[in-house]
Amino acid sequence: TLQSTLGALQSVWQPVLEKGQIAQANPAGREYLDNYIKGQPSLGLVKQNLQKLIEAQDLTAEDRVRLIRSVTKVSGRKREGRFVFERVCTSCHRVQDFGVNYGPELTQVAGRMNRDQIAESILYPNQEVAPQWLTTNITTRDGQELSGVVGAEDAESVTLKLGGDQVQKVAKSTIVKREALKVSNMPEGLAAGLAPQEFVDLIEYLGTLK
Repeated sequence: TLQSTLGALQSVWQPVLEKGQIAQANPAGREYLDNYIKGQPSLGLVKQNLQKLIEAQDLTAEDRVRLIRSVTKVSGRKREGRFVFERVCTSCHRVQDFGVNYGPELTQVAGRMNRDQIAESILYPNQEVAPQWLTTNITTRDGQELSGVVGAEDAESVTLKLGGDQVQKVAKSTIVKREALKVSNMPEGLAAGLAPQEFVDLIEYLGTLK
């Protein structure tokens, strides 16, 4: 969209606009850009700060908090954020009756996490993983190797959620190796695959789910 393009390139065209060297023969266009600057924070800055967060090189805890806050304070578009969620997140997460029950249920995610925490969980999915969402690897006596999230367990068996709404029940008597990894099943690098506008829109949408 035009707004996405303007946001991505704002750090390039805004200084030229401020010098009066752009849209000189197009008063309506200049007025549009002036109004855009007044109403929309720079997505160019969001892009820069997101990149720093994704690379995460030499960032102190204070730096990370500051950069995340600079991104989450930007207002996104709830409707477009739902589209991003449907495209990127529903293979593992559910909101109400839409999506897959594999990762944490997100219908009321904004009731337990603020916008900064939501953004941080997307950027760094392995930083804090609740025990029930740890990745579990199982090897059976016949050589079968399974990896997923424990959905249920009793004295006789363990049921793994394998993703895509698939589950597999494994008798404990057949297990020769079981290992819980301190990592999330949510892939790292998810934010790197989103445009800055998409990331902001996704946070806006998730931030309304209470």
